[in-house]
Amino acid sequence: MPDSYIAVMALQPYDVLDLERPGHFVERHWLPRTTPVFDAEGKLCYIIHSSINVTAEVQTRQAMTQAQERECRALVEVEQER
Repeated sequence: MPDSYIAVMALQPYDVLDLERPGHFVERHWLPRTTPVFDAEGKLCYIIHSSINVTAEVQTRQAMTQAQERECRALVEVEQER
């Protein structure tokens, strides 16, 4: 088994309670990672599991995609007006 192995799982959307607005939720996206830790003989000792909040990156990608779509629509409109 390799000395270092990290399993990156699929992006997980998971909305959480909005602390500023009780009863409402806010969109969050998490990147779970699982890292097994082995001893010198290669026997599994334990597993470290963590989740990284990647909400800002996801929202930035979504905003860029929307901007690109608006730009494409605008270009189509300009071409149609010619």
